[in-house]
Amino acid sequence: MALPSRWRSEAPIENFVVVTHGLLMRIFCMCYFRWTVAEFEQVWNPGNCEIWVLEKMPSGRYEIVGRMNDDDSVRPIKFGADQGQPLHEHMKSPLAAREITFDSPEALDRMLEAYQ
Repeated sequence: MALPSRWRSEAPIENFVVVTHGLLMRIFCMCYFRWTVAEFEQVWNPGNCEIWVLEKMPSGRYEIVGRMNDDDSVRPIKFGADQGQPLHEHMKSPLAAREITFDSPEALDRMLEAYQ
């Protein structure tokens, strides 16, 4: 089925707008940027009608820039217990993988038992 001509364009798409609830935005970022649960829990939900800016990098991946102000400037995402800490640099762009370090050889067994 072809799209109506008003929806077709030869120009590449430059912007996407995702309208969602704050928790879902955090979950999306957690999955895309591969945040740990501890990192996810330190990121605060966006406020009502708050805009988070993700910018496309030359690699084709997106990097989180911050949240948009009314004057079109960008502020940091609210992070940490006091909401005033900056996001860690590794949280701003997607990671290829996350390394897991266990405190003891039995730690993996304990983790696996919790999911059985």
